[in-house]
Amino acid sequence: MLPLVRSWCQTVRERGIIFGDHGENVLLEFGENLIPGRIIRRDLDLQVDPEIRAARNLPCDFPKSRLGVDIKLPKPRAYSLKYDAFLCHHLFDPLMESLRGFLFADEKHIRQTCKEEFHRCLPEADKLLPPDTTYYYGGNLLPDNEFELVDQKQHPLWR
Repeated sequence: MLPLVRSWCQTVRERGIIFGDHGENVLLEFGENLIPGRIIRRDLDLQVDPEIRAARNLPCDFPKSRLGVDIKLPKPRAYSLKYDAFLCHHLFDPLMESLRGFLFADEKHIRQTCKEEFHRCLPEADKLLPPDTTYYYGGNLLPDNEFELVDQKQHPLWR
């Protein structure tokens, strides 16, 4: 899980790219001794943060993907959707379930290690993501296929 946390944080921090990693669009390739070798992404469900890209002098020509420009969601909610819901809930939680059943993994230790790594790799996380809650899709589809993100009133389990 740590390579995925590091990669997600690094692409946000260095490139202003927010991947929507989940169990159907990301592969973690393992080498000998089950050491993670590389991350393979497909479908590239991503958004970009124009402020981070501007601060890094990177172009921001990502039509339909720019937070605050094309995507009118509040940034912390959009970040929470991509990290808390997609990566953590849709990928880490099922993976943890598998580990619990087969390897008798210490879930508390694994979550704590991921939290520490997340904040080490993305020290500005509390400015980007809501610190005390998570967001997910609401039940209503809005005009023009827009959607709302609803406060899940759940403390982030993985950060």
